[in-house]
Order: sequence, then structure tokens, then C-alpha cells
Amino acid sequence: MSGICGIVSLDSVPPQGDRVERMTSSLEHRGPDGCATWHGPLASLGYALLDTTDGTVNDVQPCTLDGRSWIVADARVDARDDLLASLAGAGEAAARHATDAQLVLHAWRAWGEHCVDRLIGDFAFAIWDAPRRQLFCARDHLGVKPFFYSHSSGRLVFASALDVLRREGGVDNALDELAIADFLLFESSRERGSTVYREIRRLPPAHCLALSPRGVRLRCYWQFASAGLVPARRDAECLEQFDSLVATAVADRVRSRRVSVLMSGGLDSPALASFSLRQGKDVHAFTSVYDRIIPDEERHFSTLAARQLGIAIRHVPSDDYGLFENYAELAFNFPEPANAPFAAADRDLYAAAAGHSRVVLTGWDGDAILAESPRPYFATLASQRRWLALSGALLRFGAENPGRAARSVWLRVRRRAAVFAQPRHFPAWLNKDFESRLRLRERWADAAQPAQGPDPLRPAALRVLRRLHGIDDFFDAVDASPLRLPVEMRHPLFDLRVIRFCLSLPPVPWCIDKQILRRWLRGRVPEAVRLRPKTPLRGFPHLSAPARPGAIRPGPYTPCDAAAAYLDRGKMASLAAEMDPAISWANLRGPALDLWLRHVRAA
Repeated sequence: MSGICGIVSLDSVPPQGDRVERMTSSLEHRGPDGCATWHGPLASLGYALLDTTDGTVNDVQPCTLDGRSWIVADARVDARDDLLASLAGAGEAAARHATDAQLVLHAWRAWGEHCVDRLIGDFAFAIWDAPRRQLFCARDHLGVKPFFYSHSSGRLVFASALDVLRREGGVDNALDELAIADFLLFESSRERGSTVYREIRRLPPAHCLALSPRGVRLRCYWQFASAGLVPARRDAECLEQFDSLVATAVADRVRSRRVSVLMSGGLDSPALASFSLRQGKDVHAFTSVYDRIIPDEERHFSTLAARQLGIAIRHVPSDDYGLFENYAELAFNFPEPANAPFAAADRDLYAAAAGHSRVVLTGWDGDAILAESPRPYFATLASQRRWLALSGALLRFGAENPGRAARSVWLRVRRRAAVFAQPRHFPAWLNKDFESRLRLRERWADAAQPAQGPDPLRPAALRVLRRLHGIDDFFDAVDASPLRLPVEMRHPLFDLRVIRFCLSLPPVPWCIDKQILRRWLRGRVPEAVRLRPKTPLRGFPHLSAPARPGAIRPGPYTPCDAAAAYLDRGKMASLAAEMDPAISWANLRGPALDLWLRHVRAA
């Protein structure tokens, strides 16, 4: 990802251009292809470029169209032709070869703050409008691009990297204890916009920020809408539209000759490799595999898929990585605490992919949008007394899923089934004073309550998507730029156009076990891959990881003095015996926080 930063001072204090120069230099690991700054009377902006277009786009930033408004943007604008047409209709002429940043600036001139309603893609940007004395910032709908800021007394400092803001932005480094508590309890903050530092905020996904002499104003400009039943479509029409939308999503994300794909032996990532090949790209696949410590068939099935697709594949074995191995070396990858015990393995996988292309495609998250139980669909048809449609759906489900009786599904729709939640275990290793002072047991209990009622048609999809949308740092887990790798992860199945289409599909037949994708893949991958059932890992690497030099075990473990303010040293010493996979994974949060405090906080 490219890097952006800036300082705006609306009071009498100058915007500290020298500080922006240092921030921009510190972003060079995100953008190794050139850094530049711009300084005005009230604002200074910085940009570090990561070129993902093979040099075909002259993306010079900070940039302006008229000398009045300036922009820095880490942005990929999709549906460019549609946006150009809308701009022309609004009287704003933009050149077809305009850069993504220039398109955003044109949209700002045409629609002001409502420009975000017209943008599709992954973006984080800041626009300084000098005549209005206004700074306008926005983050994309799903939060793929990061954006951090700190505001006090008419001064706002921002950057696309938290550590740059902390070290070079002149921001207070005091920790937010509630954010630390949320990490230990849930692995992510429940407070929108918070970070582990009290004075540094994260702009949530689908939010925009405006700074003016009246102060700072935040606004949510988009959220997931419930799916609704749509008129029946022919099978061929559904497949054609799916093909067109995913092909467009891939084309918008791959503007280079080469592309790497993180490819498993499942369905989603081989499909993306196939789409990329069809567009004439040089595709290489990269797969993380286990050969010894747990049963794993990914090497076999990914090889079958790559062989039929005719692409090179490299398998990166993960058996020999210990828990939190080489943490001190990788500490810069964790500007905030993260339960990432296999970060070293991720680094090596991403480095392999970066060796082929600066653009890496992932298959996130086909499971969320393409897999659904038929029961809510049947119940919705019944509640609307659409008996003909219901009988047709039941018959088709029974015919296409002979191993699953449609009648039994319908009977369960009519009954109110009991919901058995998995047991939840409050961590026993929290410092008791910390737990009591922040009332963490009450916070734990409150988090167990559903935030919204279930969607009547696509409850599983909307539950997952809303959950992910509520995690402000969800995509940080696959941001390779802190690893000092010149590569950007992109997620075509998280394209808004693809999501909207998939949520509009009737679950029967299309979203039963990803049937639309399985139908599309016929003839493109081997039948053994196409018909393979959903297969999660059959073991738990964090329970089987080898004890290696430079790695840790979850216990016995003695936290440092700083971590002891949050962790009970006596309880931390007894964690090694825990073999329940979910509990043992949660137990790793304590060592993760301790390592972060030792290696990052102290830096």
C-alpha cells in the first residue's frame, strides 16, 4: 500500500512542515517508488508511492487540479467509466487517463462530502480545501485501506501507518487501557475508532471525517443492507452475471502484467486465478501447507488446481515455525498488540508472492457471501405465502442435494430450534485489579448479546459481513507493508458489486455449498477440486507447533513488569497444560501483549 500523511493547523500554530517531511520519509517502506511533500500556510501533506501498475500510471502526489484543493490518496478507484460518466453529467470534465487521486479530487469538486457516495474501490484519502479551510478524509466501505489520526485544539495529524504517527507525529503515547482489555478479551476493540493509544484514532470503515473551524465531524456514509427477495432469474443469466462481475472485480484490481494468488486447494482462489488467466495475466500461485505436524491436503488439491490451470505454484511449508518465532525481528509489524503467533510464516509466504508481483489476490471471503442454509429462505417464502415458489425451491433442493432431505429441512423451519452457543470462558489470567477497575466481566457479558436481529433471508452472510465491518482493523492482518515488502493484498470477492449480487441470489440453488461457484468452475479445475467439500484444517497448528529457539510456549510464561499490570503472573504460569483449541488460542493473547510491550512499546 502507498503511504499518506499530513498535518493541518487551523489555529495560529504553523503546520510543522519539517515533521511532515520526517513522517513521509518514515512511510518509505510502504511506498518505495518515490516520496514527495507539499506545504501550504495551514496544511502540509506527504505521499510515498507503491507502484502496482508496472509504471503505466504517473501517480504524482500530493496533487491538485486548480491550486485550491490538494489531495493525498492511497486509492484504487473501480468502475472508472461509470464515475467518469457521472462526473460529466455533473459538469465536471475528467480525463480518461486521470489518476485515481485526480478522480477523487474531481468527485470532491462535483459533489463535496457526498463524493464518497459515488466512489467504489479501496481507498483512504485526505483533501485539503484551502478556500473553505476544510480538511476532508475518508476510508473505503470495508476498511481495506488504513487511516489513523489525532486531533487537538484545531490541529489534526494523520497517516496511513500508526507507528509513523506515534513516532514522528508528535502525538502523546499514553496507552488506552480499555483497548488493551478488548484485545485480551476479544482480540479487537469494541469501541469504534479506538487504537491502543489514547490520543490516536482509527477512522472506521465507511466513515468520513471533516475538520473545519467548527471542529471535527465524523459520519458513517454506508452500511450493509439486508438482502431482499428478487424476481427469479434463469440459471444462465445468474451465471453470466456472476462471471461478468467477478471478472470486472479482478480486472479493476490487477493493472499489472503479473499477479500472485494466495491459492488454496478450495474453490475461491482457484477461481480468481482462472479469471486472471482469462485476462492474459502472468499468474503464479503460492500456498501455505503443513506436511507433518497436522493432517493437511492443501498441497495435493492446490497442485491439482494449478496443474489444470497451467500455472506455476510454490508451496511454503509451515511445519517448522514456532509460536511467535523471531518476534523481536518482526516487532515493527505490530504497531498494536496482535495475536499472530505465526507471523514469521506469513512473512515468508508474502515474500514469496512479492517475488513475482506487487499485486496479490486473496479469496476472502467467498464463504460469507456464497454459503447459506436454505431454512431462512424457505421460511421467508412461507411467511409471504409464496407457495409455488416454495414448492419449487423444496423440489430443487431435494433434487440437487439428495443426501439432505428437503422435508426434514422444512419441518425444522416450522419449529423453533434451540440455539446452543459454544461455551465461552472468561480469561482466568487477567490481573484482578485491572479486571475489577474496568468492570471487564460486565463487558464480556455485554459482548455476548447480539447487536442486531437476524436477517430473514441471508442471516449467516449478513452476520459475518456485519461482524467484519465492525472490526476496524480486520484487514491489518494481511497488510504486508509493515513487513517492508513491496506488495499489496487485494480481495476481489469483497468487491461491493460482487457482494450485492451474491446477497441478491436466492439461496436455493446458488448459495447451498457455493453452488454458483461450483457450477462456474466446471471444466476449469479438476472435478476432485470442484466437488471437494468445505475442508477446514484437521488439526490445530498452535497446539502442534515445535519448540524452537526464538519461539515461546503459552506456558509456563512470566510476563514483564509492564504486562503484569494486565496479566496475573501466577495464572500465566499454568497455561501450557490447556489443550482445548479455542481456549489455548485465547490464552496466547497474554504472551502476545507481553511481547508487544517488551519489543514495541519500549522502542
